[in-house]
Amino acid sequence: MCGIVGYYSKHPARHERTLWESAQKHQFRGPDETTHYRHEGFSAVFNRLAIVSRHNGSQPLSNENGTVITFANAEIYNHQDLRTRYSAYFYQNDSDCAVIPTLYQCFGEQFVGQLEGMFSIVIYDKQRNEISLIRDPLGIKPLFYSVDEEGDIFFSSEAKGVLPFLPDKNIDCAEMLNDPWLRGDVGYDALKYRNVFARVKSVPPGSMVKYNVSTGSIEVVRYYSGTPENMPPLTTPSCFIAEFSRAFEASCRQQLSPSGRTGILLSGGIDSIGVLAALKDDNVVAYTLISPGTEESGDASGAIAAAEQFGVPLHKVYVDSQMTVLPEDWKTLLWASESPYFGAEQIYKACIYSYIKAHTPDVRVVLSGNGSDELFGGYTQSFVFDEEDPWLSVEESLRYLKEKYDLESPGCVNLKAWQELSDYKLFDSAFVSSESLLGNEDYWSFYQKLKRRDLHDYNLHNEDRISSLFSLENRVPFLSNPLINLSESIPDALRATLLLDKSIVRQGLLPTVGESLASRKKVPFFHGESSGFTAGMLYRSLAGNDFALVHEACRATVGGHRFLEPEGMIAQIQSFYEDADLIGMINLSRLINVGLLSQLAREGPELNGFTFASV
Repeated sequence: MCGIVGYYSKHPARHERTLWESAQKHQFRGPDETTHYRHEGFSAVFNRLAIVSRHNGSQPLSNENGTVITFANAEIYNHQDLRTRYSAYFYQNDSDCAVIPTLYQCFGEQFVGQLEGMFSIVIYDKQRNEISLIRDPLGIKPLFYSVDEEGDIFFSSEAKGVLPFLPDKNIDCAEMLNDPWLRGDVGYDALKYRNVFARVKSVPPGSMVKYNVSTGSIEVVRYYSGTPENMPPLTTPSCFIAEFSRAFEASCRQQLSPSGRTGILLSGGIDSIGVLAALKDDNVVAYTLISPGTEESGDASGAIAAAEQFGVPLHKVYVDSQMTVLPEDWKTLLWASESPYFGAEQIYKACIYSYIKAHTPDVRVVLSGNGSDELFGGYTQSFVFDEEDPWLSVEESLRYLKEKYDLESPGCVNLKAWQELSDYKLFDSAFVSSESLLGNEDYWSFYQKLKRRDLHDYNLHNEDRISSLFSLENRVPFLSNPLINLSESIPDALRATLLLDKSIVRQGLLPTVGESLASRKKVPFFHGESSGFTAGMLYRSLAGNDFALVHEACRATVGGHRFLEPEGMIAQIQSFYEDADLIGMINLSRLINVGLLSQLAREGPELNGFTFASV
């Protein structure tokens, strides 16, 4: 986890001061070393969190003759294998990222396919007069950019790192308010990746943005097709399960910190327990949240039982039954997350990360179970309405979701208004699909795209921002290339066997975790039976100081007009609290976050040295 801020301009003098101001504001992403590179109109600052080659890993990195300059916020897990394979090549230092400029010089853009890891990369190719911005296949590591009217490009590891270069610092309210997922719905544009700030774009996952220095033109190229490559021939459930076990074990070991202890976020669910079991004999330490919610749901007891079973030290991070986030802390965490999706989960994660930084400072790398649900059917059980044929229920539910998407899709014919006239199905499925942006894509493939979007815009985005705020790096063993390829290669005929309630994960981990832990019911982090504590925490936080956060959000304007009504917002918050409606409270807090972000974008609060005390 590091931070990159930079630009290219034909008039660089006007941007250099802004560059340093932006870089200094983001030193929490890389507190160990700050370096600067400048050549003609290209200039970039790198804030480094030293993990691999702690004393010999400075950036930028270059090829042997200095014509290729690279910055990378990355962990290249197979860098030693690459060095061995290409032992005659030049490598500037011992860091994992030193393979990037050399492989780029030798293989061009195809070099990305050889990398195993998570990465956002900036390449300045002097000979081709080109700057490339590259992200890993799922977008685990962030990278943003903007091009102004004069053709200057600005890029940063965080969207708010680009904002200082722009004359107008605004969020894209229309983009946010039109987002169906923000309000808990699936609409026609639910597959679209969101950009929160006006004129600041995210480099798409699995893609590279190529900027021509001479012309200022932009080309977006997708290098990752999503089609599994070099997969072993798997034909039976047992083959897939065995391959999952092998790939998962390798991924966990690959992602261990090379220096110091490795932390594990232990929720009590099968995913994080699987990571714990795989690494129980290594230098690891676990952390779990103890709250009224996790105690009531059984997550706390599950985490404690797992740590005891595998003999791994467990730190219990306690939160009080009357936990309340102060308005200033809410705004700081929201600004750090730079997303209206910020909420209860990120607050709880901030408690844990703040604890790690304060009490176990030797831990810099933290592993989590993120991504397992999205890749391997973790939410399928919620679609089951017929226990006699559960997978048929899943397929029917996904068919309904896709047809809802199809009806709202901006195709040749607008069918949504007609269908809303009736409770019965009015249109033939083949006709609806023919008008859809997705065509005749099967239901599961459509669903996977939905979950990839959620994973990118919510899980991975927020995990990066909240962990980096405390100068920690979050790693995700379930999202290695072999496991991504495995999930995409499961044929239709085996989905019911392998993907219902994450069966491939449970069966694959059964030999190492045992029957009791492998069969534990999925418990959402703060939903379900234990949601009362979270609902109360959100209410107390939003109602604090006479609803200070709400009033501040309601001062935000769109087109010169206030767009939120304070009295109505406050009345609805109170109603959701009285009805114990956690989902309503979460969705409304996101609307409040839109207003707050609009204010914060103009202020740019200081984040360095922030300590979250709500533990």
